[in-house]
Amino acid sequence: MKLYQSLTSYPPANIQLHFASGDVGELVERLEQGLRDRGFRKEKERLAKEIVEGRFNGQVALPRIEELYSEVLRE
Repeated sequence: MKLYQSLTSYPPANIQLHFASGDVGELVERLEQGLRDRGFRKEKERLAKEIVEGRFNGQVALPRIEELYSEVLRE
C-alpha cells in the first residue's frame, strides 16, 4: 500500500494532487498533468474557488471570529 501526500492541507480529496511519498517522478507526472490538461486545471480551479468562497466569505468567517473572541474573553 502506498503512502500518499497531498498538495493541499484540507479536504475535499477531489481537489488534491496525490503522489506516493518520496516519488519525485510521480509528483512530476501529476504537475505535468495539470499543465497539459485544460479540463483538469479548470476542474481544480472550480473546486478551489468553491472552497475559498465557502470558507472565507463574511457570512461564514464572521461567526467564527466572534466565537473565537468569545472563547478568548471567557478564559
